Amino acid sequence: MFHFLPLSHAFSKGSKLWIIQSPTHSSLSKKIDWYLQCICKKQKKLSKPLLIEASLHLPCKQVLFLPFEHKDSVRWIQTAYQYWKKLGCPSLKLFLPSSAIKKEELTKHFPFEPLPYKIQTIQEPPV
Repeated sequence: MFHFLPLSHAFSKGSKLWIIQSPTHSSLSKKIDWYLQCICKKQKKLSKPLLIEASLHLPCKQVLFLPFEHKDSVRWIQTAYQYWKKLGCPSLKLFLPSSAIKKEELTKHFPFEPLPYKIQTIQEPPV
């Protein structure tokens, strides 16, 4: 089940994995990268997904930065889903790109059984 949270809950506890777009197009992602000692910024251009151990800096175990190319939110959601499955379906906070994503789109392209998964989602503000 998806739980849509307000932006004020972005840094709240409760999820082992955070998936967010790369900092190039996201002010929230830049802030998360800053807490992780600018590891994405040091990579220059992030063209591949980057999984980072984050438990020393953030209230989650890992952060997965996914490039958001061509403003294709459907492809981004599908890629996030594939990585979430590969990582064993941990509890998840999904930081949605700022482009409007309808709940129907999200459930269509991020399919999962309703139980036992609880996925928190946060819609990023436009940049």
